[in-house]
Amino acid sequence: IMENLPIWNDNLQLFQMKIFQLYQSLQNTKGSIHTRLVTLRDLLKCCHRLSSLSISLSVDRQLAFYDVLDCFASFLPKTNRSEIIHSIGTLFNMNNQEAEFYAFKSMLEFDDHDNQYFTIGHIKLEIQKKKNQLLQQQYCFAKTRTAMFILERIARCVQMNEPVLLCGETGGGKTTLVQYLAQKTGIIISKI
Repeated sequence: IMENLPIWNDNLQLFQMKIFQLYQSLQNTKGSIHTRLVTLRDLLKCCHRLSSLSISLSVDRQLAFYDVLDCFASFLPKTNRSEIIHSIGTLFNMNNQEAEFYAFKSMLEFDDHDNQYFTIGHIKLEIQKKKNQLLQQQYCFAKTRTAMFILERIARCVQMNEPVLLCGETGGGKTTLVQYLAQKTGIIISKI
């Protein structure tokens, strides 16, 4: 498996081994805390995201932390995430309090007034300019911490051309988040 993973550069091979060890340890903790198993697809997605950063772990460690967290722990209930968050934080030389702060308490930067880019957290998406673009419906958006983090996760998937599956109760705002992101980036979508 390790031979087929994307390698960012020679300096980060050790870090790549640590990601693989984290993946193996998560595979070995079956049943008790997992709602689903961590798969090879999660590992490949994580490595692909990290390779896109042209990563300098000291500079981009927070974004890299969010990517690893999103790939390996986003499907867990909040109450069961702490142990994995601590393990992921260790990869980035974060103590437990710092890792928990980034995972649960930090507030993302948000800029939806730029005419060229839509920025949410560390994600910057180019706004599509189309001639004769129809005026789209303006969506209200409550900038709560939860909504901002979900929006950032969706934006990261869009940035990486990854499929997204949003699950949750009816009326929870999943469609609104996608419509808001589409509106802010100038993409026309159709509801079915």
